[in-house]
Amino acid sequence: MKKIIYLILVIGLGLVLNSCDSTTSSSDDKVTYSGVVRLIDLEGNESTSGDVSVAVFIKDYDDIAWDYRLEKPVIVTNTNDSGEFLYKATDNSRYVVYFLMEGYSIKEFEQKELIENVVLYENIEISGVFHEPLLLDGKSDVVVTDDVIFLDTSDLICLGYSRFRIEVGKKIVVYGGINFGERSIISSNDNSYSYNNEQIENFNSFEIMPSCEIINNRFNSIKVFNSDNGIIINNQNEIKIQDIYFLNSNSGLSITYSENINIENFNGKNVAYASSAGIYAIFSSNINIYNSKFINCSNGVIMQEVSLFDAAHNFYENNDTGFFCYNSLGEIKNSDFSHSSIYDLNIRNLDILGTLKVEYNNFYSSTAINQHSLRGTYYEQNIGYNNFIQNDVFIRYVSNKVYKNIDARFNYFNGLSLYTQIMDKIVKIEHPNDYNIEVIIEPFYINPLQDAGVAHE
Repeated sequence: MKKIIYLILVIGLGLVLNSCDSTTSSSDDKVTYSGVVRLIDLEGNESTSGDVSVAVFIKDYDDIAWDYRLEKPVIVTNTNDSGEFLYKATDNSRYVVYFLMEGYSIKEFEQKELIENVVLYENIEISGVFHEPLLLDGKSDVVVTDDVIFLDTSDLICLGYSRFRIEVGKKIVVYGGINFGERSIISSNDNSYSYNNEQIENFNSFEIMPSCEIINNRFNSIKVFNSDNGIIINNQNEIKIQDIYFLNSNSGLSITYSENINIENFNGKNVAYASSAGIYAIFSSNINIYNSKFINCSNGVIMQEVSLFDAAHNFYENNDTGFFCYNSLGEIKNSDFSHSSIYDLNIRNLDILGTLKVEYNNFYSSTAINQHSLRGTYYEQNIGYNNFIQNDVFIRYVSNKVYKNIDARFNYFNGLSLYTQIMDKIVKIEHPNDYNIEVIIEPFYINPLQDAGVAHE
């Protein structure tokens, strides 16, 4: 029998963990975790192995893009032949412990939640066309080795914590029903269980097709890592999407030909394609986005040919464009736009009759609002009750048609109190057919408006 390999982590201060069943305290206040990792195959047979990696990381839980595969472990070792592990700690840092063995599920524990008996279940590999429902209990990870299609006679039902590991370039397409009852992770496959990968290759997409029925009209508690085309929702109605994360992906959540979609607590970070966004809605109606964050994206949100949208209480930081509105109408309000590298709002070709409201927001980027309207703009626009903070340009207009009633009153313009000072930072770029750009301003607000950006005080 191989000699037991002990995992000893000694860093800093004392740690008190009352909730861990496997802890014992010694005279020097060390806390010890010991236990056994058991392996269960698909037939229910149990075994142990000395090939289970036990890897300890310091995890920043505030970083939504944290991925153990890109991090360097504090220490990593293996179980012995009997599956035993031993872990000693004297520190209350935010450690997370991973148990990894190729071909089996990945288990993650916060240090304080570590238990003495860890069970890893053999992976379920799937590919091809499903005619019957697939029920997942959350024990085994699902590895998608080739494209998977769930026909309208087949439901994908996840009743427990589920992890989908999709090999590079593959996709899941669902025509039947879908139910994510518990938190799920959808990511590129990682057969190597290695660390410090400079690049993790991307899977293709997770597509929800027109005939798909989302159980209870909810699609929630999902993390998506490293996707080319993200999650695509096509021709859906009355869907609530909640607690969904897109991290280090080329595309995020795409909504096409759908209506009455309510999105809450969306988090997008490092969504990279220039033509994509954390949330991209096109040819849709009544798209609502609340209490969401968009960080380091090429575009936080794109609304294209959307007849009605409402985006409120959102946070945009370090995006090339925070919100891109194209031939769409709606309201953008109570949000913080922080340090976008180009501009916070990009508004193009609003040639639909109606009103666009941009109210109660904080703008920080060099150009706050950028408007291109070369095809003609016949609409009312309210830009009011906003804080324009440290902007080189408040509003930049490019137009060759008539603007109608652009009301820019009741804003805080970087503390400026004179009409001429404010107008110097409102740029009008004319074209030969330009008739008029009429902007109504009351430059009397020398203190920031307290109600703007209230979602992220």
